[in-house]
Amino acid sequence: MKNGWQAKRLSDVCEIIMGTSPPGETYNTTGEGVPLINGPVEFSRGSFGKTVRTKFTTAPNKLCKENDLILCVRGSTTGKMNIAGFDACIGRGVAAIRAKEYQPWINHFISSKTEDIFRLGTGATFPNISTAALAGLTLHMPPLAEQRRIVGILDEAFEGLATAKANAEQNLQNARALFESHLQAVFTQRGHGWDTQPLLSLCSMFVDSAHRTPKYQDDGIPALRPRDVVNGKLNFDGAQRVSEHEYEIQSKRYKPRASDIVYSRELSYGWAA
Repeated sequence: MKNGWQAKRLSDVCEIIMGTSPPGETYNTTGEGVPLINGPVEFSRGSFGKTVRTKFTTAPNKLCKENDLILCVRGSTTGKMNIAGFDACIGRGVAAIRAKEYQPWINHFISSKTEDIFRLGTGATFPNISTAALAGLTLHMPPLAEQRRIVGILDEAFEGLATAKANAEQNLQNARALFESHLQAVFTQRGHGWDTQPLLSLCSMFVDSAHRTPKYQDDGIPALRPRDVVNGKLNFDGAQRVSEHEYEIQSKRYKPRASDIVYSRELSYGWAA
C-alpha cells in the first residue's frame, strides 16, 4: 500500500442501507407514492448510469437518496451497480451505499470489485450478500486530495472510452443494416431450385407461452418479454423474475432449450434471438 493510504472497512467510510421490499399490493406504475428500485429493471446502461422509474410504492420502508450507489446483492445480478437518479424506496434485491466523505471514489472502487463482491454471496443457486459481508469489504483509501485526482483521471479515461464505444456501435449498426439489406435481397430474390414452404413445416416445435401475466418477484428464474429481445440476442440483465412454480405454469406447453429461436410477437414485433 502506498504511503498515506489506509485500509478501511466499507462500513467505516460509508453508510450501508440494505433494501427491504414493501408489500406487493402497494406497488403501482401510475406514479402514486415513492419510486421503487428493485434491481436491474430500474438500471440504465453502464455501472455509472442513473436509475429510472418503472414502479412505485405507497408503503416505502428503506430509502436511498439521489446519487447513492445502488448495488445488487441477491441473485444472478449480484455485483451490478447503478447510481440513484432520485430519492427512492429500495427493495431487498439491492443495497444503497452512501459515502461519508467522497462518493465518486467509492463508486469507482465498488465498480472495480464486481467479481469480488459476487463471491461474497452465499447460496449456490441465488447468491445473497449479508450486511456483515458487505460491511467487511476492505478498501484502500488515499488522502482526499489524492482521491479527487485519481477520480479525475478515471473520469477522463472513461469519457474517452464512451466516445470510442459510441463510434464503434455506430459502425456496427451501419454494418448490420448493410448485412440485413443483403440478407433480405437473398431471401426475396430466390435462386433456381428454391422452394417455398410454410415455417411450421420446417420446425419440430412452434409454440408460445401460457396466455397470462405471471407473478413477478425480486429474484428467481428469468421471465423473458419482448423488451428482452435486443439486436438478435436475449438480454437477461433487465428481465423480470419468477418462482419455480410460476415457471412451471408458464412453460407447461414447452420448456425452452438451448439453441431454440425466440420470436417476439408483441411490441417489438418480428425480433428474434
